[in-house]
Amino acid sequence: MKLIKQYLPFIIMFIYCQAALTQCAEDRHTTNLMDGWMSCNTSMNPHADLGDSHWIHYDLGYVYDIYSLKLWNISHPSFIKSGIRDAVFSSSMDGMNWTTIDTFTIPKAYYSGKYPGQLSADLKGTTARHLIITALSNHGGACVGFSEIRMHTQEFTQNELVLDIKACENGGQYTNIYPGVALGGQFSGPGITDNGDGSFNFDPDIVGPGTYTVQYTNGAATLEDNISVLPCGHFDCPDCDNCGRYDQIIIDSPDIPSGEYINDQVTAAGQIQANRDVDFRGAYEVNLNSGFEVDQFSQFIAQIRGCYNNGMINSSFESDWSSWYYNNRDDQLYTVNFSINNTDPYEGQKCAEIEVVDYNPSSWRVELGQSNVPLEGFKKYRAIVRAKSVDAESFYLRIQQTGAPYTLFITQQITHTPYWEDHIVEFYIDQSITGTSYVEVWVGSSVGTHLFDNIKIFEIE
Repeated sequence: MKLIKQYLPFIIMFIYCQAALTQCAEDRHTTNLMDGWMSCNTSMNPHADLGDSHWIHYDLGYVYDIYSLKLWNISHPSFIKSGIRDAVFSSSMDGMNWTTIDTFTIPKAYYSGKYPGQLSADLKGTTARHLIITALSNHGGACVGFSEIRMHTQEFTQNELVLDIKACENGGQYTNIYPGVALGGQFSGPGITDNGDGSFNFDPDIVGPGTYTVQYTNGAATLEDNISVLPCGHFDCPDCDNCGRYDQIIIDSPDIPSGEYINDQVTAAGQIQANRDVDFRGAYEVNLNSGFEVDQFSQFIAQIRGCYNNGMINSSFESDWSSWYYNNRDDQLYTVNFSINNTDPYEGQKCAEIEVVDYNPSSWRVELGQSNVPLEGFKKYRAIVRAKSVDAESFYLRIQQTGAPYTLFITQQITHTPYWEDHIVEFYIDQSITGTSYVEVWVGSSVGTHLFDNIKIFEIE
């Protein structure tokens, strides 16, 4: 963890225009990964209430009144998902006694050297010498960080509404979006909640994919800009929900509980009683059969939303090795330990661990996989392997027919990172096939410990 001291209020920049080094505009930031802060491992936060976390500490050198903050998120193409998302801001006069200011959502950057950053938080004149920014989440990457920050020590407003937000429908709510407009007005629009202090919240899950207009009305003046919402499964977004997340008996019952009911097709004949919050999400259709009723004092929505059917069973190893097999196919050359790791999973309580002690550098004979995976011809699939290793170099992903003619659909060597990362491989089956297939990861060409969690494969359009 870096401890960075930055002295304000005056930063004097002399820019010598060299395209290879920077942009000749003060509101742009390079895509160079080294021009910024990134944390891949947590450490104890100086604000002790926040415990082990990803954080950055600014000692401003003097006491200032801090108002709006403009932040440039990570715009490097390989690490854009590691840009900070939800962050807690804490202030202190002495660097020992800390006060939590608020939590803000920082929009994701985009792949461009012309990325101008965005006003991201209003600290409302907080008086402090020290400031800590603690990351609670990122935009789906393995680490967390941002490129640059600018702190205003006087009130600052803009005469236009500039949002520049591309949200994901399943990426979570955006909190305390602060575009720096003059106070006294109100934000409105689909999925928008005005906070009454020059900021607003936006919930992309409510509105779904599309482009939506946000308005800010202050007296006779109205400012507006658009927010884009990308669908789940988009390259820049989390995967869609897994289909089949409900029991048919439940949504045919006389008292349907609050919750989300997700499948390719959702069909219901039950009743939603008072004070329930029910969401039907069908990838292709939602059918409300005869007898279906909704009480007037409940909240109900039916919508078409994407979901996927994961071909893997027990993909996160929460049921230990159930549905999985593992083999050391040459135990005379390898010494291998297979185990369920319950100390370092990415999510849930468990992950798979393969420790290679002795090895044959010319062979990959240690396998972890599932057979009987249902794949079909003339369809496109996405396989996602979440993995990490601090000392092993790489692994292979192989997907092949279980029976004759044993067609190999994909084999790809994937380089490990020392932090959890989703490795995504897409492939198209260009022929008619019968039977099932197997999905395997192969290791063994070097010593080291491999961790795997949440291995998925599903059809995409």
